Amino acid sequence: MPTVPIDRLPADLPAPEVLIIGAGAVGIAMAVDLARRGVPVLVLEGGPADPPMDWERRNEGRSLGRPFDGLKTGRMQALGGTTRLWGGQLVPFGPRDFVGEPALGKPAWPIAYADFVPWVDAAYDLLGVPAGGRDTVALWSKATGRADALGGDLHIGMNIWLNQPDFAQGFARDLADLPHLTVVTGARVRGLHFGAQGEVSAVEVQSANAPPRRFSAPHVVLANGTFEIVRLLLSTAATRPDCGFADNRHIGRWFVDHLHGLCGRFSGENRALLSQIFDNIYVDGTKYNVKIRAGDALRARAGIGNVAATLNAPLGLRATLRDLKGLAGRILAGDGRGALATIRQSLRLAAVLVPVVWRYVVDRRSSTILGREVWLGLELEQVPTDKSYITLDPDYPPETAPVLLHWDLDGVELRTARVMAEEVAARFAEGGFGHVEIDPRLLAEDPAWLDQCHDAKHQIGGARMAASAAEGVVDADCRVFGTQNLFIAGAAVFPSGSFANPTLSAIALSLRLSAHLFGRVQDGDAG
Repeated sequence: MPTVPIDRLPADLPAPEVLIIGAGAVGIAMAVDLARRGVPVLVLEGGPADPPMDWERRNEGRSLGRPFDGLKTGRMQALGGTTRLWGGQLVPFGPRDFVGEPALGKPAWPIAYADFVPWVDAAYDLLGVPAGGRDTVALWSKATGRADALGGDLHIGMNIWLNQPDFAQGFARDLADLPHLTVVTGARVRGLHFGAQGEVSAVEVQSANAPPRRFSAPHVVLANGTFEIVRLLLSTAATRPDCGFADNRHIGRWFVDHLHGLCGRFSGENRALLSQIFDNIYVDGTKYNVKIRAGDALRARAGIGNVAATLNAPLGLRATLRDLKGLAGRILAGDGRGALATIRQSLRLAAVLVPVVWRYVVDRRSSTILGREVWLGLELEQVPTDKSYITLDPDYPPETAPVLLHWDLDGVELRTARVMAEEVAARFAEGGFGHVEIDPRLLAEDPAWLDQCHDAKHQIGGARMAASAAEGVVDADCRVFGTQNLFIAGAAVFPSGSFANPTLSAIALSLRLSAHLFGRVQDGDAG
């Protein structure tokens, strides 16, 4: 059945096997994967089919503590979710990300890295990334003719950028044609109801243009983004003490994002050498960008978190034209709804995306957008801390309360930034790349340096995966502790966040969950 608004949904809709709340990256990935396997799936998306012009205003909630732009500008309530906004950057987590680091306050994941890796390949398959385009180190070496650029404990890595990052467009045919998949828009979930055995018995949906409805399924998955997942869990816990997780103290806790900031300025740089090593690479039309990653040996020796360095150089004409071409292709992509509908959607997407892209460029190149200087940037892992959490806004009743974010840092990130900046500066000097003048505040580990850093709109945590309810919200299969059939998909379940965009890893875990639910359906097991 094609995507349908809630007010046009037939009253006699057959009950699905899996009900997914949220049609963003992980919701669509799971729904498409399950429907391709022949499992009846119903997806409830709270937003409309196309991005609303007032999309920022719809992101309810306020933030205390450190400024957090992503609460308003880093999420989208519409079919496709935040994939309507993001650039499509794919970065897999590494082995060390799954290992606990008590000295940094990082818990171990309850699943092993070896259990995660196959699902990364499954995510690449689903997203259409060819096998030959996944070994980014080999691609970089082939493009530059080098085996390594820096040596020591720093490594060159490249991130893959999807040609079509908008899942509403990229999966348009699946969403319209898969016989076992129904996607409903404008279906804002306001409550969960529970049976005597701790199972979700119904999902309550409210809409401005339709009377309230309840939907049920043997398996229910929350895939509606970190803030909305936590909001729904906290609201349910406050209003339904029979839910099985009302006393779980970890709901909303351990929220993290990534810190991005400039740490040093180049002087006497070898522009030709920097360009050869660090310019974006294009292979068969796919964009790859280069980052410098801290090796595990450096991290272990120095006791620091995960971090990567970037070169923030003035925008070149060729790179600008390539990016504009990619943006135009994304905006103008049709979805089979006819020429007039395509034109309307293109104008709407342009109105949404052009300001977003401009903000992204300014945020990351604020010192170079109109100049000629080259800056060194850092992308930092935020260490989980109980000082950083999501709760319900106490000015509202819990049934309708938006989220209230308290974003704070542990402070260990400052040492990580200093060590990485010094290591990069030393290797660059040795290699003849140029001199890096590190920000004096960072060299002194002055917390004021962190004030110029900003969030990356990568909302992680709040429902973390753990071995027991004493340590987290969901188990290794992403089932909410205290329930029989409620699951969570997305970065909300991550115990820690690495340093980079979490979407690929979130999709990989969602496909792992999809396979688990497929097994339950085959076994006829809802409990």
